[in-house]
Amino acid sequence: MYSVNHYFPASGSADWSLADGDVVRWQYSCEGLGEDLGGSWGVTSTFADKTLLLRKYAQLTAAGSSDSNLGYALSVLQKLNPLQAEVNAAYALLNVGGQVEANKGALSNVISEANMLKNAATNIIGDGKGKYPQTAYDTFTLAVNTASAVRSNVSATQSAVDNAVVVLKDAIVVFANSKNSFTASDFNVVHDLVLAKVGQTTNPLVASVGGEWAVIALARSGQLTDTVKNAYLANLDAVLSGKPTGAVRLDSNKPTENQRVILALTSLGFDASNYKGYDFVSPLTDVSWVKSQGINSVTFALIALDSKPYVVTAGVREALVAELLNSDFSGGGFDVDYVAMALQALAPYYAADGAVRVVVDDALLWISGVQNDDDGDFGSFGTQNSESTVQVLVALSALGGDTVVGRVGVLDGLFRYALPDGGFQHVLSSGYDQMATEQAAYALVAYERYLNGENALYDMSDAFEQAVVVVYGDVNGDGVVNRLDQTVFNQYFSGTLSAGVVFVVVNADVNGDGLVNRADQTRLNQYFSGLDTSPLGLK
Repeated sequence: MYSVNHYFPASGSADWSLADGDVVRWQYSCEGLGEDLGGSWGVTSTFADKTLLLRKYAQLTAAGSSDSNLGYALSVLQKLNPLQAEVNAAYALLNVGGQVEANKGALSNVISEANMLKNAATNIIGDGKGKYPQTAYDTFTLAVNTASAVRSNVSATQSAVDNAVVVLKDAIVVFANSKNSFTASDFNVVHDLVLAKVGQTTNPLVASVGGEWAVIALARSGQLTDTVKNAYLANLDAVLSGKPTGAVRLDSNKPTENQRVILALTSLGFDASNYKGYDFVSPLTDVSWVKSQGINSVTFALIALDSKPYVVTAGVREALVAELLNSDFSGGGFDVDYVAMALQALAPYYAADGAVRVVVDDALLWISGVQNDDDGDFGSFGTQNSESTVQVLVALSALGGDTVVGRVGVLDGLFRYALPDGGFQHVLSSGYDQMATEQAAYALVAYERYLNGENALYDMSDAFEQAVVVVYGDVNGDGVVNRLDQTVFNQYFSGTLSAGVVFVVVNADVNGDGLVNRADQTRLNQYFSGLDTSPLGLK
């Protein structure tokens, strides 16, 4: 976990732009994303602010200073959680006789945040949906430049710096809201754009990004090409190469690897309990192993097992359901995306199980309470984001219309993150994110399936519906064409067909003219007598 100038940025470190004098703090976080360090993404830490002391220490040591107070300053800096008074005292000792500089850490942070937003918007300026108006972009650029000038002014007072922070923060909000956003009424447009974007992943891997989720979104929408399907299967086969057949754990520490592959294979119509001799399903019957990766693993184990559904040891499903029911989803112990994913797993049990209904209804009530009332989206770890919103939409789509409270609002919330080219962002104005895009794709597919009355996203039993196989001449349906079929055919037309004898009409059109009549009887008799040996089913 990292902070910049005593601030937890709402982005990964690779996306954050540093300026001269910025102080970066790296520290291992044991809980969440910085909660145990006194903060989380997008909030200021409650720990002592060491920014000025660190900067002064770095300046003096870089200049080769022999100040005797450097040792004391270092000892304060090395403390995990010193008092703010200690930090201030150490800074005063190093700054004796010097001018107390304005603390520009907060200004540097907000300038970096503004530049991230501006850079992400550079290629999406215009009048269309998902774009920023040129005038808004120009005004925002001026605001960033003005704040940067204050930061560069060595004589700037603390009051001027603080004011620049306030002004630029306001400019960020105004610019972010200036985008011509997609709305729920644009569903079909966004749906088609995001699936086309995901379809550009032509070589999906066995991976959580650029892998199974892309395959699932495309397969469940009916837009997966044979080329992409075969590329994924080839990559899966490469991963399996050298592994013994039978029950297989793709990662001994991550049951979710098996779960993801099960869902991908099942969406393609393959039996994941016997894919080329490999069984990805039976390892999930080890509930202790499943639970070792946490509640998310329990959730997707149940989803994976129910996707076909797969036949497993008695009590396994019950144990997984019980684990979810015993989790305090409505008590604020989980972020909304974890709760929403659990509801996706429990959705198939909602109608028939009273205990499930109670937990699901309570969780839905809690979810409605944490929704962003103004924009319809959701957040996790203190940050509004598309992925949390995705999971709520998938859950609501799985549970059905009568439980979809505020469904349109959730769509509007998700579409805040849509880009004009079909991509989606993780957080607003952060730019294209592949994971966010793949998740948005399968969420919109889930919602479309709900609208069309089709199986839910993860109810993949429809992938195994057998197409009618026509075997011309096999009128009794036993799989072979022989003289018994001729006998049954003649009895059918003479009205002497015995009760209970099968007569497969689709196989009886042996001359291929779309009708079943005496001409077919004549054609079949000629076939067996050798008078017409051309293939059956031809005109």
